[in-house]
Amino acid sequence: VASPKAGENLGFQKQFSTTWMQLMSFFEELKRRKVFRTIAAYAVVAFIIMQLVEIVFPMFEIPDWAGRMVILLLFVGFPIIIVFSWIYDVTDKGLVRTQQMKIGGVDDTRPMVGRKRTWFIIGGIALGIIVGISASSKFLNKGLSGIDSKSIAVLPFDNMSDSKDDEYFSDGITEDIISELAKINDLFVISRTSIMRYKDTDKSMKEIGKELGVSTILEGSVRKIGDRVRIVGQLIETATDKHLWTDRYDLELTDIFEVQDQVAKAIAGALKIELSSEETAKIAMTPTKNIEAYELYLKGKSLFYTYEVLKVEKSTEFFQKALKKDPEFALAHAGISKAYMMLRMRQFVIITPVATMLIEKASEHAHIALELAPNDPEVLFALGYYYFYGSNELKKANEAYQKTVELNPKHAHAHDEIADLLHQEKGLIEEAFNEYEIALTYDPYLIPALWNVGDLYIKKGQFGKSLQHLDKALEIYPNVDNFYLLKAIAQYAQNDFIGCRSTLDQLTIVSHRISSFFFKYQVPVMNSLIFLKKGEIDAAEKFAHRMTRESLDNEAMVPYSY
Repeated sequence: VASPKAGENLGFQKQFSTTWMQLMSFFEELKRRKVFRTIAAYAVVAFIIMQLVEIVFPMFEIPDWAGRMVILLLFVGFPIIIVFSWIYDVTDKGLVRTQQMKIGGVDDTRPMVGRKRTWFIIGGIALGIIVGISASSKFLNKGLSGIDSKSIAVLPFDNMSDSKDDEYFSDGITEDIISELAKINDLFVISRTSIMRYKDTDKSMKEIGKELGVSTILEGSVRKIGDRVRIVGQLIETATDKHLWTDRYDLELTDIFEVQDQVAKAIAGALKIELSSEETAKIAMTPTKNIEAYELYLKGKSLFYTYEVLKVEKSTEFFQKALKKDPEFALAHAGISKAYMMLRMRQFVIITPVATMLIEKASEHAHIALELAPNDPEVLFALGYYYFYGSNELKKANEAYQKTVELNPKHAHAHDEIADLLHQEKGLIEEAFNEYEIALTYDPYLIPALWNVGDLYIKKGQFGKSLQHLDKALEIYPNVDNFYLLKAIAQYAQNDFIGCRSTLDQLTIVSHRISSFFFKYQVPVMNSLIFLKKGEIDAAEKFAHRMTRESLDNEAMVPYSY
């Protein structure tokens, strides 16, 4: 007599054997119905379609959302094609329903087998749907617009104060909120230069969101009356104009940093971003305890970012006043160091006693700032700026810039300077293009990155592309002399001497207006080169004599030689 245990084992083996046979039967059925072949064919066709979308759509300027829609439909179609390949066969007679398979001469439509087979089919279809949904969710997370849902631009806050002179304060609040938000790793934040273009704009939130590539916009206002401040802010979803968050803060001026922290944390909450303890600590840090120093620093910073010589020169006065109020204000030291270096680069072609003095002062303030705040990205950037343009210590400059982007990956200007090192010092043009692309992703209207991309096109011999790029840049920044100079060089390289002379005339007007050295040196050099190339020696000499002897000996005046 068999033991109960042996009977149980025999029953289990029989059940396992039956299940295994049914499973193998199901896979055989998948093969017979050509499901695997259909999946492989679908994958190949889908890949080809995706490649065509990537190549062809940009050529015909088809909107990005259309390409994403095609890819989304390919994912959704995956489970549907599985179901159809199971149910139907393609024959000479057209589309016909697949016949049931017989196993061992028995029609496999018995109720028990049919029910299990049905569950297998349902499970397979469900798995296909899950795969399709999970894959497509990556696209849906960005929406049809292709914009990251955790992205933001902070529009310039409106100055609601009685005095227009307080404009610097509302702009400063805007920039500081941007800086606080940039400390959140999971949040894509557009930098200052680009958002300032939208000051007093009448464009809709949807238009701005599309232009900057963000899903949310923070807008608000600042009213300053004596030592009291009112800040109003609201977070808006660009696709729908839906208000995700809004609040109002009435406070003493001394509490301004605390409010900036609260705004950053509130926005993180509205976008469902969990802040780490490190991010929270960074947001809580304050640059100075002296509010007067902070206000003076904001005035200096607003002038510096114009990149216009007279205004940059004026910015140094405010940075100096800020440092008198708080000698340990690291950001003010960093700000004045960058301003001195900017003045040295924009005013002096050769090393004069004044230029040497500016370099020395830039070094002094950069190193003081480093002692005060060794892990502040802006401080490290100022140090790299000095090493690159002041002492020509390129290895140290690169180390400082790399540390900057390590601490703040969203620092657009640091990415721009890294790109400068790649192409100017190492000749790595493609790598530089990639780095400029990163810079322009975080700050689409960053002036140095825009002119450097135009410069790179020239160095690659793509003069037409350079001219297209520079014309667009000049529409945005008609007072930036570097754009005119690069445009003249591209025209000169194409033997468009009439266009080149016209651009040089424009450069002369702009350079006079902003007190740039270009009208003293670069314009005569370019005009002389034009006449030399045309064989008009007397005219070339005429322009050459307009320059001083020491400027003639300076190679820096002649930016390119073709």
